[in-house]
Amino acid sequence: MTREEALSAIKLLSALESWAMSQGAQPPEYLYEDLHITLEVLDRIVLDKPQEKYTYGTPLMDAFTKGTP
Repeated sequence: MTREEALSAIKLLSALESWAMSQGAQPPEYLYEDLHITLEVLDRIVLDKPQEKYTYGTPLMDAFTKGTP
């Protein structure tokens, strides 16, 4: 899942939660807990710094990965 997809999912779940609350409907406790656990996971996807990956052809990385001449 990309960061953009995770952000879209957060927006959707937040909108659904807000809509349910505006209708006076409180979701069952187990769904409410699952919703917040899912939102925490999505938050980590969006907010965590992506891991750097080595890309061949990147001059600086090539210099560090090649042995000494």
